[in-house]
Amino acid sequence: MNDLKISLENLRDRINLEKDYWENMSNTNCYAYALGLDIAEKDIIEKAYHPGVIANSPIKLPDFFAYDDLITNVFLDLEALKINYREIDWDTKINDDEWKIALMVAKYQEDKYFDFHFLRQRKDGYWYHKIGYSGLITRHDSKGIIIDNPQNCCIYNETYDRCLSLSLK
Repeated sequence: MNDLKISLENLRDRINLEKDYWENMSNTNCYAYALGLDIAEKDIIEKAYHPGVIANSPIKLPDFFAYDDLITNVFLDLEALKINYREIDWDTKINDDEWKIALMVAKYQEDKYFDFHFLRQRKDGYWYHKIGYSGLITRHDSKGIIIDNPQNCCIYNETYDRCLSLSLK
């Protein structure tokens, strides 16, 4: 049973990829931004923007997590929100009703990771991301360079992993 304060349908209906002003700067993270969900986490469920929480996954991501658990939880959230997804190259042309997100990860040791980060490509072709729960939304990487290719950007300890094309079902 999922104890969301907002129904999955309502949550999905509130996805907005065209917002210029992000209202919940201190209550959302990079995952929320990638999904277009400018809704305070507290208004959904505790830790809503940790992959898997929206879908009520039995897999809870600890401080050090397995890569497969992260990916499983992301896919479960997308399915719960009725978002179609497909893996693509970062520079693949997509349809007008799709958007791209890129996943970056930080490895701790061979089979454990300690962080993830998401970017979203906007209509202007640049990749934007929200830096944690307290950071701003920017199209610049950690070196201040505008992100036009997520494979080549520098975001702290993160390395590019994959790109997905998303669309609402």
